[in-house]
Amino acid sequence: MLLARNVREVDVDVPLSKQKRAADELDVVEIIMNVENAFNIEIKDEEVGESLGELGRELSVKKLAEIVSEKKSLK
Repeated sequence: MLLARNVREVDVDVPLSKQKRAADELDVVEIIMNVENAFNIEIKDEEVGESLGELGRELSVKKLAEIVSEKKSLK
């Protein structure tokens, strides 16, 4: 499984690329795609970062959850 983690290993406030077991850029893209599929939403690139390289540096679990929550509340 992609980035299989024990939930206790993940700090929701820390960017995915700076976790104890860090995600690389491709992992982050795959995580976003899986979240889009799971919640039947579309996350635009500018919502998570301006470039592929910025994705992992800035995107945290908390920020991703906020994006999903906002999109689901609009439906």
